[in-house]
Amino acid sequence: MTELFLAPASRRDDAFEIFHRTVLNGIERATYSNYSDSNWGDYASIWGLTSSFESSWQNVHRGDWILFYTDSDQYEYAAKVAEKEHNPPLGDAIRTDLLNVKGNGDRDWDFLLVLENPVSVSISGHKLADLLDYGNYYPVRFIRVTESRMEHLREEYNSVNEFIQKIRTDTT
Repeated sequence: MTELFLAPASRRDDAFEIFHRTVLNGIERATYSNYSDSNWGDYASIWGLTSSFESSWQNVHRGDWILFYTDSDQYEYAAKVAEKEHNPPLGDAIRTDLLNVKGNGDRDWDFLLVLENPVSVSISGHKLADLLDYGNYYPVRFIRVTESRMEHLREEYNSVNEFIQKIRTDTT
């Protein structure tokens, strides 16, 4: 069954810049191919998680969706998981070479989620929090929406895929 994950990518801090550079723009093949034998195309949309989220990463599967909270009570992007890879060298290269994060050894990016092209969506944090029975209208960390919280979403939209289709703002 398709799962739903929530990720903070707020414009109020570096998270949106990281999201923009690694997911919206993507990582060039010239970079990722030095560290991975995978062929993800000319550009790969990659979201990285630190080792403290390894158990969450293990629960992510191909076809699951990630909703990205970007700010101002709004989720603006969603992306379907295409693949995942535990790849500390690639994560380090992205952090140090692309994102210019230096000298912060406690913040690895070892657990990578390779995403299909992100789609534009629009749903307020408050509406999603009400739908999923959360107290916060924004995620403070990467989280999997538990099965018990998914009941209301499935009652209203039947599935995660139908929910994403309903909140999409693009028509392609």
